[in-house]
Amino acid sequence: MPVTANTPKYTGPPPKSQTSEEQIAALRAKVPDDPIKLPPGHLACEACGIAVDDRRVSSTVAQPSSGHLPPRSAEFTRCSSCEAVRTSAAAYVTAHPAYAARIGPDIAVERVEAVLFGLEIIGQTTSTDLGLLLPRLHPAAHSVRFSNPLTLTIGLCSPRPWAHVTLTQRDELRRAYAAGLRDRLAQSEPPVAIRCPTGGCVFCGLASVNRAAIEVARRGGVEAVSRAVWREVNTNPKALGSRGPERIWGHACPACALAIEDAGAIGWPARAQAVVTYLSHKSPSRAQRLRAEVEGDFPPVLPAWRVIPSPKPSREPWAHLHKVIDRL
Repeated sequence: MPVTANTPKYTGPPPKSQTSEEQIAALRAKVPDDPIKLPPGHLACEACGIAVDDRRVSSTVAQPSSGHLPPRSAEFTRCSSCEAVRTSAAAYVTAHPAYAARIGPDIAVERVEAVLFGLEIIGQTTSTDLGLLLPRLHPAAHSVRFSNPLTLTIGLCSPRPWAHVTLTQRDELRRAYAAGLRDRLAQSEPPVAIRCPTGGCVFCGLASVNRAAIEVARRGGVEAVSRAVWREVNTNPKALGSRGPERIWGHACPACALAIEDAGAIGWPARAQAVVTYLSHKSPSRAQRLRAEVEGDFPPVLPAWRVIPSPKPSREPWAHLHKVIDRL
């Protein structure tokens, strides 16, 4: 091809882009690094691990003894950044007294602080509701502190904040954070119907129970929730209000399982209690009349759903007893 005036001249390959110091620092912050010797007169931050020119001890951690060697201990302080995180964690717990009451204020602060540290390590903020992230992140973040007794390094410190956190720990934090974001989406989703594994509750015939989508997500899916919600039942027909030699295996819904637990056994008392409890929410007056019949001389049989002819699961509990209930 002849060269003309319009033919662009070859100027060689494009120049390589220069990596800035900020980019290098950002990349370095994402990977672990070996500890370095602690400078004289310094203590390592118990959280992020950097050397701090401060001899005020915030904690002393003992290294587990190994063989015949006596246990050793190391003193730690806190850098200003990690101290600010502790203050934020304490403020969150103060603003959420129910959380502190459930697990204790000290444990609550420790967990919130660990989650805030975990978010810092993976470069995330707390724009998402921290309450959603706590159940997911604190198991992955509880061991990231430099002062962890299981990974204690005496006389050393991190060359930069959180350099001691391994790639595996960072991956676990990212996965936990992603799960927390999925929980946030699940909050706006409709309840999930958890179907009875054997068609319907052996007592009341209920086909499914609803659970919040976030509960299903946190428990690991529908199958995991089903195992927790539906109680396995293995009994004889007499206990369900019928006759026959064959054992009956199935599942009880949470309400009927609670009635069985309160009664102490599968049988007529548990069935009667389950029906009365159901009616007490639906029609207190009918529940009162049924309770009077149950305590009378000629109590109703109240057969379980599983032993009626050709049982079909229902949306409402005890639908197969509608004639008994309607006359109350």
